[in-house]
Amino acid sequence: MLSIIGGSGLYQLEGVKTIEKLDVKTPFGEPSSKIFICEYEGLSFFFLPRHGVNHSIQPSYINYRANIFALKSLGAKALLSVSAVGSLRDNLQPGKLTLATDFIDFTKKRIMSFFETSVVHWSPVPLVCPVLYQKARDTLLSPDLRNKSVIPEKCVYVCIEGPRFSTKAESEMFRSLGADIIGMTACPEVLLAKEAGLGYVNLAVITDYDCWKESAVTVEEVMHRFSETLGYVRSFIQSFVKDFYSFNYSFPNKLQLSNCLIGGEKPDWFEILEK
Repeated sequence: MLSIIGGSGLYQLEGVKTIEKLDVKTPFGEPSSKIFICEYEGLSFFFLPRHGVNHSIQPSYINYRANIFALKSLGAKALLSVSAVGSLRDNLQPGKLTLATDFIDFTKKRIMSFFETSVVHWSPVPLVCPVLYQKARDTLLSPDLRNKSVIPEKCVYVCIEGPRFSTKAESEMFRSLGADIIGMTACPEVLLAKEAGLGYVNLAVITDYDCWKESAVTVEEVMHRFSETLGYVRSFIQSFVKDFYSFNYSFPNKLQLSNCLIGGEKPDWFEILEK
């Protein structure tokens, strides 16, 4: 089953019905909100508002482990993540949609793994599921969205701690490191999704040029640009949901967790992630 994490406005889609809201308890606490079971043209998917239904949880305090574990425990196989980002490149213009191809984790105080009392080593290459990426790319290149999208061969997302935006020196540093877009929520979300065996793809909504190009970023600018783009994001989601269920999805790069566990006790919930 497909799952979607994003802003609370994303489930207000034409033709989408909320069938049920589930309270899910996890070994890692409570997720950001109830899990919405939504239906679009007879196709069901999970939706989770990342910051809570009232956007009350700042990036550093999102319970990323509970969010991912809750979706996995309900039977999710894939995760479409939608996030607002700043651009670190001239060719990635504000108001456009793009897809992250890789990630730099520059956060400082977030829990990066489900495992604390056992040793699990695994490679994060690749983090983005190639199957989901190709489906998302095809959707963005459709006639309705082509003019609102920019899809470079490489688009590296650097995730910062927040809640503040980056300094000008930091913005220039991230550019020199090879980052292309900047946001506050993709990590450890993408890492935990990989650890949990969920295929992951990130739709990035470009809202600004960070502060390297012109001037300081403002909340008003970010919110206004995201609001302007929301109709195209909704169109993308509608098409992506239909496309996802047009074939039998299987995550080609799913971890074999049993092979990654090299020490310590196997947690009671290990089998849920291994499914």
